[in-house]
Amino acid sequence: MIIYLDCKSSKLAENIKKINENIENIVDWITPNQLLINEAKMQAIIIIVGIHYINAIDFDALSSIVVEIPVRFVTEIKYLGIVMSSSLSWDKQCNEENKS
Repeated sequence: MIIYLDCKSSKLAENIKKINENIENIVDWITPNQLLINEAKMQAIIIIVGIHYINAIDFDALSSIVVEIPVRFVTEIKYLGIVMSSSLSWDKQCNEENKS
């Protein structure tokens, strides 16, 4: 499951609450339809251009995104074979491409 939400960093906590509300709606829909979410594979990433903005976020103070269990925040994810970093850097993706 991928949920994208664009917001200002000053509204991050408020928007995490909105994401949790959306997830509750999704869970309410999938449960009667006998679908499952694999919580073990869930990750959350905050993509912000500019390393100084990322460093300004206190991830410990943010509310968790919750799907049965809290979802951990990560600095990079791999989605459909593409490595996405929270700073939108292509370094990791290019390094992996060079290895193969």
